[in-house]
Amino acid sequence: MIYEVEYQGRKLTISQYSAITGICQDTLRKRARSGQPISLPTDAAWTGRRREKPEEMKRQEKHGFENGYTREEIEELYGHFAGAENELRILMDFTGLGYLYAEKLLEELKEERRKTS
Repeated sequence: MIYEVEYQGRKLTISQYSAITGICQDTLRKRARSGQPISLPTDAAWTGRRREKPEEMKRQEKHGFENGYTREEIEELYGHFAGAENELRILMDFTGLGYLYAEKLLEELKEERRKTS
């Protein structure tokens, strides 16, 4: 069965909607099969987020982030914007990480700052 999603006035397939929002196709199919709406208001929060793969995270640990910063440099940079209202967005910009991995990194950076304070 082919499910369609209405998004911004257009009808999309689940795979098209998944590509736009970054939400796993399996998640969207499960919604459809269980009778839930395929598109939920909370989906907008996922749009544009990159999903990091474990091998990418290992590469970052060993060689630095996509933009060339090392973990140590990111920690130093974080000191300049720690506590800012948009600190997660700033961290995402510096590292090139998607939302979920940047959020995890932010928590690690906050913990490091607490330990050293």
